[in-house]
This record gives sequence, structure tokens and C-alpha cells, in this order.
Amino acid sequence: MINEGFKKNWLKILKFNENREILEDPEKIKEYIRIPLSPITINANILYNFFELFYPKFINDQQNILDIVISEAEKKNKVLGLYLYKTEKAGVHQTIESLPEGLIRFKSWEIERLDDIFNKIQNEILKEKGIRISSIRLFKKEAIELINKHCERIEEISIYDFLERFLELIQKLFEQDLLLIYPEPIVFEFLKRGIELLGNIQMKNCVKFLEEILPEFNTSLVIIGNKIKIVILLQKIVLKSGKSELRLKIFTPDELEIKINDLNITDNLLTIQNKLKTMDAYYLNQNDIISFISEFFELAIPIKKENLKFLLQKVLFGYRSFEKHWNMIPRPKIYNTLRRFLIRLFGFNINLRKLSHWAIPDLIFNYLDFYFGLNSRILFIITDLKDNKKLKISRERLSKNACKHIFLLEFEESTLTKLRAINKEELFSSAYDSIYSIKGKLTEKYGALSAVIIVDKFLLENIIKNFIFDHMKFSFFPRFKTLKLMRNERYLTIFPEFPFYKLIKKKKSLSIMKLLLPILIDKHEF
Repeated sequence: MINEGFKKNWLKILKFNENREILEDPEKIKEYIRIPLSPITINANILYNFFELFYPKFINDQQNILDIVISEAEKKNKVLGLYLYKTEKAGVHQTIESLPEGLIRFKSWEIERLDDIFNKIQNEILKEKGIRISSIRLFKKEAIELINKHCERIEEISIYDFLERFLELIQKLFEQDLLLIYPEPIVFEFLKRGIELLGNIQMKNCVKFLEEILPEFNTSLVIIGNKIKIVILLQKIVLKSGKSELRLKIFTPDELEIKINDLNITDNLLTIQNKLKTMDAYYLNQNDIISFISEFFELAIPIKKENLKFLLQKVLFGYRSFEKHWNMIPRPKIYNTLRRFLIRLFGFNINLRKLSHWAIPDLIFNYLDFYFGLNSRILFIITDLKDNKKLKISRERLSKNACKHIFLLEFEESTLTKLRAINKEELFSSAYDSIYSIKGKLTEKYGALSAVIIVDKFLLENIIKNFIFDHMKFSFFPRFKTLKLMRNERYLTIFPEFPFYKLIKKKKSLSIMKLLLPILIDKHEF
């Protein structure tokens, strides 16, 4: 029933998990397996730790799990397979036992109400095997077919292809209700509501777009905690053919022949950077990552403005906590006191440790509320003018071919409630059209538009590279260049123009920096 390659790899995982306790030193084991549903090979003990850490936190924190495979709805949901997992530790699958299919019977309508039949199933398993299960995972036959398709030659595909396949699989499973878990984890509710919010947008297309706009990088991450100590190598490499390739490798410290010392993380990072020959190396704490992911999945979708603001505050607070919650090599020059002093003499106070993590989200959301309103519809267009450098873009003359992605965002009470992809054919009656005409067409179909925002892919690439990937580089010119692009209507157009946008267009990059820094950086040096 299940893909043979997946089955073989899964049984290998179960065997290691079952025998791990009798190993003399499991931390130094050199056995490798694939992460389920992925082409990524990993040390078996790391995967064990992942299950032990993440499964109880995000799926179920009790022992023993029952998998149920049922037929299509039109065949009255006949049970095709029952598989019992005994777990001494919550989340760590150790043994699998196939049970008689006739052991459990239920009616079709009961599938949608697992809470009503959970006790019935639990009692049947208790009578038959003397084991109390804590969780049910119910797979419809179509889910198994999709998983089998996803797993075809999985070990041979690239990371990009894997991400596209995996997101497509997740989207179909939730859209068609092919996978159910009881008790339902918070992460499931988050994913279901998130996929509903996406509407007709395919998640796999997001991976393709990210592949296009992400710059080349070569970095390593060190994650340390009481459960895991791992080193991750992340690379995006552009091949001679022009295509890019994403590489991801996960190591144990022993595999790199290094000893991780919490008290001297800088030396550890330097050693890892030299071993893996990366441009930089980052240190992150396991508990901080778990805490952030947990709070993220606890957000109710649609995400309310207050919750989103709080999440952004946490991100900014984490960012300003350099050498406390995270670290990196090479040490950013911007943290050199003498350099900051000299820059301040020219009127630029840049102290990232004093980043106004509470004021920046307030500024952003207050600005959006003031100019767009609490209830609004915004047309967001992403263009690609890289291959059409001579093409002129204006409000009166917008090219159909230049528009690559078009989205309509609907907000209620400052909360994003609807997101849909718009086909170009709905907007353009010819090769060129005006923003006024486009706005009129969408207004007739979806209601009045509050604004139209047009951003070119080249500007997005520059923002991501200069403000995210090169966030710690002591170089102002790339950032000035990006700000200059924002003043050019070819790369950014907002209609109607708001006063702040008009101000940015009039001012030079240097003036914009001087205007924004007092808002972004806390002036109180305490």
C-alpha cells in the first residue's frame, strides 16, 4: 500500500529508535537515514532527538499512536489498515504492529467526528492489546496515494523540487481533508486555516518565486540546546547553466570533529566556519527557536493586528539581542564602538542593540491603518522588468507582459481575511493598460479598491539582499541604492500616492536615512 522506499526507510528509523537505549554512546553513532518524505540524509540519532523534541511539543505529548487507513467515502470508509505504534517516549516511534482490519468498525459520518468515536476505538485497542492509545492518525486512501506519488524517486530530487512537492502534498491533504489527527494539534488548525486563507494560491509557486529572488549565500547555523547540538550547512549556488541549486546538510559536532562549548561559542563558530568554508556562521539557541515556533503556530488565522504586532516585536527584540540570544562570525563591524562614534559625528546614530522593537511595529501598523483604513482592498502587483530594461512603466501605461504575479488582499479590522491570485486576463484588455482602468475592472468585480501597489522583482531582490542577508555588513552604499530604487516609479508605484510616499520620492537616500534612524533607534543610551 505504501511506497516501498518510504517503508524501507521508516522501518530503519523504527529499528534504530528501538535499539538506541542499548547503544553504548548513541551520540557518536554513525548511522544515516533519510528524514521521512524528504531526500535529506541525516544522522539517525539527530532524527531521534528531533522526534523526541518536536513531536510532543507540536503534535501529541502522550504515548502510543494508532494509524488508520480507510477507503474512499463512496465505499463507506472501509478500514484498509490498522497500525499500532508503541512509544515508550512520546513522539519516538519504536515498533509497529499491524492489527486485524475488522477490529474497528465505524460509520461514514463518524469519520468527521473523531472525538465521538475516539473512546470507542481506545477501548477496543485496550481490550485487544492491553495498551491505551493517546492519538489517532486517520489517512484516507487518497492520502496514501498522494504520499506514494510524492515519494517517487525522492532520494534523487533537489531541495527545491522537494519543497515544491512537499508543499503541494500538504496543501492537497488539508484542502481535501485526507489526513485527520485526534486530538487535533494546534499546528493542524494553523495549517488548515492558513491554506483556506491562501485561496487559489498554490504554495509550491511560492517556492519558485523565492528561488528567483533569493541571492546566493553560503552560511552555517549552529543550534545548541539540552536535546540537540547540530550544525547546518545552507547554500544557494548558481550553476553555469544559470539555474540555482539549494544545498542543505545537517551534521553532528562529532562528524566535524569539533566539540561544542556553550561558554566559548565564538571559537566554536570560527572553527565551524573554517571547517565548512562558509562566508559566515550563526549561533541560535534551541529553546528560543522552539519558543518562537510554538508562539507562531498558536496564532489564530486570520492573524489579528495585535498578535502580528506582538510577533514582530519579538522578532525585533531577538534581532537586537546580539551576543545574548544569538551570535555570528565574522563579528559585524557595526558593533564596533569606535566606528559607531565616528558615524554619529555625521548625524547617524546606528546602535542595533537599541533598536526600538516596540516602536517600529506601532509605526508600521499605525501608518497602514491611517492611510489604508481598517477595512480595505489592496491590489498588489509584482513586475519583472529585468529583461525589458527599455520598457517604461507608468500609471497610464502598465505592461501586461511585465506583470508576473497579481494578488488581491482584503482586510477587515486591519486583519487580512482574504487573499487571492488574479489572472492577468481579468485586468488587461490589451498589451498595455492604465492603473485607472485596472482599478475600475476590479472594483466592478470585487468592490472598491483602496490602493494599487506595484513592486518590481529587482527591488525585492535588493531589499532581501541588502537589508536581510547582508544585514550586518558595514556598507551604506547598497542600502542607499535600494532606497533610491524605491523612489523610482519603475520599481515602486503606489496609487493613490500617500503623503509619506511622496516625501520619500522627493528626498534623497541620505536624507531618508537621517529621517528614519531617530525613529528606528532608541535615543536613550541606557
